[in-house]
Amino acid sequence: MKESAEFDIQVKNVYKSYGNVKALTNVSFNVKKGEIFGLLGPNGAGKTTILSIIECLRKQDSGSVSVLNMDTRTKAKIIQRKIGVQLQNTSLIPDLKVIEQLQLYSKLYQKRLDKDKIVRLLEEVGLIEKANVLPRKLSGGQRQRLALAIAIINDPEILFLDEPTVGLDVQSRHNLWDIILEYHKKGRTIILTTHYIEEAENLCQRVGIIDHGMLISIGAPRALINQLSGSSIITLSSSHSLDVLKSLSNEIASQYKVNTIKIETVKIVDTLSSLIGLIKKHDISVDELYIKHPDLEDVFLKLTGRSIRT
Repeated sequence: MKESAEFDIQVKNVYKSYGNVKALTNVSFNVKKGEIFGLLGPNGAGKTTILSIIECLRKQDSGSVSVLNMDTRTKAKIIQRKIGVQLQNTSLIPDLKVIEQLQLYSKLYQKRLDKDKIVRLLEEVGLIEKANVLPRKLSGGQRQRLALAIAIINDPEILFLDEPTVGLDVQSRHNLWDIILEYHKKGRTIILTTHYIEEAENLCQRVGIIDHGMLISIGAPRALINQLSGSSIITLSSSHSLDVLKSLSNEIASQYKVNTIKIETVKIVDTLSSLIGLIKKHDISVDELYIKHPDLEDVFLKLTGRSIRT
C-alpha cells in the first residue's frame, strides 16, 4: 500500500472469514487526517470486524491496513499506544472511584497524567462533581462520558468510538456529541460506528455504509443523499375529502386516502405550486401540510433494505 500523509487510516482489499462465514469481502477505504468518519450498517454487517482489525485487535486474512502510516500486522504495539478506543461497554472497576479509574488507566500509557491533568480531563467531560463517586452511582450518560475520558486519556491521535451514545436519552446524547466535537477541534481523527443516523449526519464529514461484509457506498452525507435519494415527500391532511387532488397523481408518485395525500417528488417547487393552486381553486381547508426532505436514513434503507437483522 502506498503510504500518504493525507490519510491516518488506509484500508485496502481486506478480507476476513470466520470458518465458512465471510465477515469482510474486499473492503477498501481511507480516513483523512483530522476527519470524523462514520461507519453505518445493519447488525452483523461487518462494522465491528473492520474496526477491530484497524485497532490491531484482529488480523485480516488478506489485504492491508495502515494506521498512521504503520502496518497493523507488524506495528500493532506502537499503533495501540497512539489510538484511543471507546467500546459500547467499557469495563469499569466497581470499587474504584471515577478519579481512581482514570489514574489507573493513565498508568497503562507512556503519557501518564498527574492528578491536576486528570482533574482537567474530568472537567472536559463534565464529571468533576462525580470525581469521588463509584461507577454504580453514575447515570448511563455519565458512564459513557467516563468511558470517553478513558479513551482519550493518552491524548490519542485517532479516537475510535463504537456506538458511543447507545441507550442514552436525547440530552445525554447531545452532551456527548459536544464533547466529541470539542476533542475533534484539536485536530484529532475520529472514526465511529453508530445506529443513530442523526448522529452520523451531525458528527461525520464522511460516512461509509457497509452491508454483508462489503462497503457499498461512501461519501459526505449530503452528497450521498443527493446521489441516491433525491425525492421529497409532501403530506397534506384535511377534515374534508381530497378527491380533487387526485389529479396530481397522474404525473407524480402519490399515496392517496380520503383525507390525506402523500406526494413524492423531485420537483418540490413545481409540485407545491400545483398543489397550492388546487387548494385555492377548490377552497380546501388544510389541517396539516408538511414536507419531508430526503435524509441519510432514506439512503441507508435504500441501500440495505428494511428487513430486520438479528
